[in-house]
Amino acid sequence: MEIVEIDWLECKIFNPVTKEIIIDFCFFDLKAKSLIAAWFSDNIEDPVINNKTIEGAWMDFYNDFKKGNKDIPLFDFLFEGFLEKYDNPDWKVIRHNGSWLAHSPQGATVWYVVEKDIVLEEVDLTEFGYQE
Repeated sequence: MEIVEIDWLECKIFNPVTKEIIIDFCFFDLKAKSLIAAWFSDNIEDPVINNKTIEGAWMDFYNDFKKGNKDIPLFDFLFEGFLEKYDNPDWKVIRHNGSWLAHSPQGATVWYVVEKDIVLEEVDLTEFGYQE
């Protein structure tokens, strides 16, 4: 799948056809129909998956990895390889990098697998007093 990377502090992810909002400022709908799956880097082994097909592929990938690597964590680049190789032309991956996710200097990353027609917009935080 295609991986789109964003580094915005806050974003809005929505379906312009159905008007379904997956993420907006301080709002998450992890059960949204347009959200196929989400992996959070601080808990990558326990994703939110709303589709049985990718859930089965994930479990196969994860179990195969753990068989040979019991003491090795699943690093981001290995996980991204799974997403890149997963073939579904109707979906894309949004990789959202942000330190706000974990409220720490190390930051966190979230990978959202969404329908291809999902739109991303940066949220303007200046009205909330945020200045870069």
